[in-house]
Amino acid sequence: MIYRKMVRFKERHGDNFFKGFFRESLAKIMRNAFLRSVISRFFPKPDVLGMVFMSGCYNSGTTIIKDAICLHPMLCSPPVEGSAITTDLVDFDVGYFPRGLYSNLQDVANMKLSFFDKDRFRLEISPWCRKNTMFLDKSISNTVMLNQLNEAFPNCFVINVIREPYSTIAGIKKKSTPPAMFVDIMGEQYSDDFLLAQWEALYSFVVDSNIPNDRFFNIDFSEFEKNPVQTIKSVWSFLGLPLCDISYSNGVLVVSGSQLLIRQGEELDRCSLYLNMINRLDKKAETRESCN
Repeated sequence: MIYRKMVRFKERHGDNFFKGFFRESLAKIMRNAFLRSVISRFFPKPDVLGMVFMSGCYNSGTTIIKDAICLHPMLCSPPVEGSAITTDLVDFDVGYFPRGLYSNLQDVANMKLSFFDKDRFRLEISPWCRKNTMFLDKSISNTVMLNQLNEAFPNCFVINVIREPYSTIAGIKKKSTPPAMFVDIMGEQYSDDFLLAQWEALYSFVVDSNIPNDRFFNIDFSEFEKNPVQTIKSVWSFLGLPLCDISYSNGVLVVSGSQLLIRQGEELDRCSLYLNMINRLDKKAETRESCN
C-alpha cells in the first residue's frame, strides 16, 4: 500500500518531492472547513486569467488528463479534487456511496436549489492559484454542477473526458464498494447495471448543460492514449494558451522538461451506448480544426 502511494506520488510530482509533499499536506489540512476558511485568508486573492472545469465519470481518466494539461506553465490546479477542499463544490460521495453518485440522484436534482458562493470559492482556491495563469479544477461533482458553475463564472471553459463504459466500470469496481450497511441491498460490489446507468446519467448531465459549444471541449480517453501530444495541444489551443515544447515516448509525456508517466490500458470494443454518447457530446462541442 505504501509503495503504491509512493509510486503515484512520484508519477504526479516527478522530482519535485518537497514541493509535492507541501502541496498534498496542505490539501489534507484544507479538507477541514474551518481550517481552510482561516488559512486561505493568508494567501493573495486569486488573479487568474480564467476558470476551467473538468467533468466526466469516475475512473474515466480525468486525473491523468488533468495532470497532463496542467504541465503547461500557464495553468494551475490543486493536487486533489476541488470538491474535497472547497465548500461550494459538493462532494456527493461524503456519507453516501464511494464512486456511486447515482445513488444520490435526489440530492443531485436538488442542486438547482442550492446557492453557489463564487466569492467564497475564489477565496478557498487561493492557495493553489498563481498570477497570470488559468485555474483548472477536476472534480466529478463538476459534472452535475455545470449550470451552477456557468452561472457563477460566465466565461468559464469546460473540458469533458469520456471513456468506454466497461473500462470505467472495471476501474470503479477495483477501487470502491458500497458501504457495509447497504451490502444487503446492493451486494458486496456495485452491479454492472448500476454503474452503467450512472455512466449514462453523468454524461447526460453534460450534454444537457447550458455550457455554450465554444467553451466546451470533449476528450475521448482512448484517443488521448493513442496520441496524447495531439490531444493536449488541442486543449491548450482551445483555452487560448501558447503551445509549449511537448513530446511523448515510451509512455512518458514531456512538457518543457517536466515529465508525466501515462499508463496505457487495454482498449475495449466501442459499444453502441458509447458511440451514441460520443455522438451527443460531439454535437455539443464546436467543430474545430485539429492542431498540428
